[in-house]
Amino acid sequence: MVMMALALPFAYMQARAGMVGIKVFLGIMLGVFFHLMNSLFSHIGLLRNWPPLAAAAVPSAAFFLAALTAMWLVERR
Repeated sequence: MVMMALALPFAYMQARAGMVGIKVFLGIMLGVFFHLMNSLFSHIGLLRNWPPLAAAAVPSAAFFLAALTAMWLVERR
């Protein structure tokens, strides 16, 4: 669900405005960064004895807030 929410701002941008390649690249890098953050927080959660729900929910919640902010910025235009 978070990845779909992250993809929505890229879908609403005008394709005719150009820079489609940059938008695709940024979307891919955002997905890779999300995957790396999930892995990092799972390992940090094991090392610091965090509750499993917190270790799993923090990256998803952070990226979901980023997706909501990006959607708000796109809708504002």
